Amino acid sequence: MIARSHHDRYWRAVVAVNNAIVLIDYTNQLRSNGFAVREAVVLAGATRLRPVLLTAITTILGLVPMITGVSYDFRNLTMSWVSESSQFWQSMAVAVSFGLLAATFLTLVVMPTLYFFAGAGEGKSGTRQKQTRQEEMGAVFFAVRGVSESA
Repeated sequence: MIARSHHDRYWRAVVAVNNAIVLIDYTNQLRSNGFAVREAVVLAGATRLRPVLLTAITTILGLVPMITGVSYDFRNLTMSWVSESSQFWQSMAVAVSFGLLAATFLTLVVMPTLYFFAGAGEGKSGTRQKQTRQEEMGAVFFAVRGVSESA
């Protein structure tokens, strides 16, 4: 049986909360740089989409052996499909997987929507000239992709 600390069950919740905090923080940074609410929300969502999805997908894929009941005995070099330990951890793995799916949906869809509606009443004070915004969005796009603009 695998030894686990009592803090192990909380780290997945921390991952979901951390994703939301980083998304909102990046949106706030864009707003402080002069982007309008809608532009900041869309750009922050597009920038943070891949890291949030990769975190959720890798965690869920890591739990698939627990969900399906696959267990590998390294001592005897055998694989069993239904073992005592897999039955014990299966319900926890299912709950964590679906909880992480729900948290990912909340992070990528609900949080930006609430941010947009909360910031929509601020007016147009965060807008700049159209040419400046397009240049900055292009610079952010190239920075995210790791490509220099001169290339």
